[in-house]
Amino acid sequence: MAQAYHTYSEDPLMLIRVYCGFIRFPYAIWMTIYMWFGCWYIAINTLTLVLYGYDKHAAIRNKWRIPEKYLHLVSVLGGWLTARFCQHGFRHKFNKSSFMWRYWGSVILHFGILFGLYKSIGFTH
Repeated sequence: MAQAYHTYSEDPLMLIRVYCGFIRFPYAIWMTIYMWFGCWYIAINTLTLVLYGYDKHAAIRNKWRIPEKYLHLVSVLGGWLTARFCQHGFRHKFNKSSFMWRYWGSVILHFGILFGLYKSIGFTH
């Protein structure tokens, strides 16, 4: 049977346990933040795919379209790569130069926001 220790000074492994606790706690916080970022990117890219698909479908049928500002907004919020694939996959909006200029501006803005978050939160891992 394992020996039960009654005080911290009697436990020879206490220093290691405390040290590991200090390592695991920040690691758990960072992993939670990374998990939320991952969930966000999955959600925003799924929304981007749906919006571009619906907009292309509506364009073919001459129905109400998604305003371009919303397509750019999802790019800024993280769906820029899916937007790029949708532009080529659906053959949608990539020949319109004014849209593409704004699209690339939204990509740059997205990375600027990410860089700002990186610097303000202080991601070190």
